[in-house]
Order: sequence, then C-alpha cells, then structure tokens
Amino acid sequence: MSQIAGSCLCGKVKYNLNSEVRNVVNCHCNFCRSHSGAAFSTYAALPHSALEITSGQDSLHSYQIEGGTNEGGTKHFCRECGTPLFNLNAKYPGACMVYFGTLERAQDLLPKINIWCESKLAWVDSLSSLPSVGQGIERK
Repeated sequence: MSQIAGSCLCGKVKYNLNSEVRNVVNCHCNFCRSHSGAAFSTYAALPHSALEITSGQDSLHSYQIEGGTNEGGTKHFCRECGTPLFNLNAKYPGACMVYFGTLERAQDLLPKINIWCESKLAWVDSLSSLPSVGQGIERK
C-alpha cells in the first residue's frame, strides 16, 4: 500500500501519504487523550516529507505544545471543523504522526504497539469483553 489519502471531517483539508506507513501506534499519554477527547489516540507514523497536503492549506492550523512530555510538539488540525490531522515532535525529527481516524483506508492498517502505557486508563484492556452492536444503540 504505497499511497493513502485522508481528510478532515468537513473535507476542507485533504492529504496524501506518499510512502509506506512505518508504524501504527496507540498512544495513551494524557496529552493525546486530552487533545483527541478519546481514551487513546491511534497514529500512522511515517516521514514528514511523505505527507502532502493536496487541498485546504489555508484551513490547516497548528498548536504548539509547551512543556511536559510532548515538549517541542506541534498539533495540526482543521480550523473549520477542528479535526486533528497530524503531529510533529522535535523528539522525532523528520517524523509525522497522522491521526488514524482521518485515513480513508484505516482498515488496511493494524496497530503494532501501545505507548505511554503508564498513563493508560485501566479499563482499556477490557474493551474486547464489552457487548458490541453493528450500529448505535436502539432506543427503547
């Protein structure tokens, strides 16, 4: 799988990933949980040079993180709909972490590792034991 497309929720910002994804990670750090509003964030990691913004550059906005474990990190998101798109971090020069939920073919990639597990919510490991339904919950 050499090229993967993606976009924000409103479709203003679109991108292509022009190289193989190096890794797929689930990050459980407190900042990722806060930024995504989820129990953890899943990212596709690849060279930043492989990320090509194909439309909506003017709608792409960034937020510089100050201090903490993510010092030097920059979160990029759509200023129209707020969708987080990708992160850059000075700790990983040349690398880019693309938010998994923005990928068009996320089903073709599998997470390979959980990171920052010291911050992981205790109930995350029991998710597979919960009942699952195909679409939403029916009202009674």
